[in-house]
Amino acid sequence: NCMHHADSNEEMSAIVKLINDPDEGVARVAIRQLGKSNSRFAFIHLIPKLSSDDMKIRKEAIDALRPIIGTDFGYKYSAPLAVREEAVKRWKKMWQDNQTNPRFLWDLQETNRFIKDKYLAKPAAAPKPTASAQKTALKIPALGTFKKVAPQAAAKKIAAKKTKAGRAAGR
Repeated sequence: NCMHHADSNEEMSAIVKLINDPDEGVARVAIRQLGKSNSRFAFIHLIPKLSSDDMKIRKEAIDALRPIIGTDFGYKYSAPLAVREEAVKRWKKMWQDNQTNPRFLWDLQETNRFIKDKYLAKPAAAPKPTASAQKTALKIPALGTFKKVAPQAAAKKIAAKKTKAGRAAGR
């Protein structure tokens, strides 16, 4: 089944045909699968999907492209047409500038910061946290902010809790 493992040219060609399927569900699954191939072939076939009239197709396309190079170049699938068109121009320009480079996807992944700076206007800098805040907080996007604790301090806290618990149990 070409939808589970796409590594041959025939399978990739079949998936590309399916990204244009009139059944939106089929097209979305094909776009997702094409993106998983993380290939130049996928990249060049997914960029046009950013201009689709169908919001769900646009969402699948950007969700498939983003992991390939690590950025969305400011593209928002639900943005007004004019805003989307500007972002699509950046994607197309990036392809035009790099289509003769056989290593361009690898280069994009390796030099993501440079690419973001070249093809996106720099956003206003966020205020930097103070040095003490940087030392005491660890930001994990999916989980939130946690205090960093030095290993020695953690060991002391655990020992203190055990001692306190032992005293309480001995009463």
